[in-house]
Amino acid sequence: MSRLIEMWTDGSGNNPGDVGWAAILTRAKGSSRVVGGYAKDSTVNRAETMAVIDGLEAINIPCSVVIYTDSQYVVNGIKRLLRYSILQTNKDLWDRLEPQLDKHSISVQWTRGHNVDRMNHLADAFADFAWRNQMRIDKYIDDLEPMFARPRKSVQNIMLGI
Repeated sequence: MSRLIEMWTDGSGNNPGDVGWAAILTRAKGSSRVVGGYAKDSTVNRAETMAVIDGLEAINIPCSVVIYTDSQYVVNGIKRLLRYSILQTNKDLWDRLEPQLDKHSISVQWTRGHNVDRMNHLADAFADFAWRNQMRIDKYIDDLEPMFARPRKSVQNIMLGI
């Protein structure tokens, strides 16, 4: 597994209520890919977990993946799954995530959220867009750098084709 992918994830929304999530996948060379979605009558913990699931499911071949998340719930859940623990809360999502942990070489890192980590802040902007617009996201972006100055406005412009 020589290909390295870095993935920043975030969830957004009401807790409980409608939620959105997003994952930004980057490689050393080439464009980045953003995937995400939304759910009604859910929780932010489920959205945070779905961001990781969507991101990993978007990777077609086994890779080394470093996941950055501001969710201790996700960090602790993945670490428990990697130790072959059984998780009961949101079991349907952990069961869906488990095969991805077998497919890829996974490392998970907690990051301080939003304004401190600019990639997490951008993932939050995509998750917020998915939640507010009740949209699935699957977008390739050549250059993320211009988006960091105004993440929410940049996400809106890219998603709406402005």
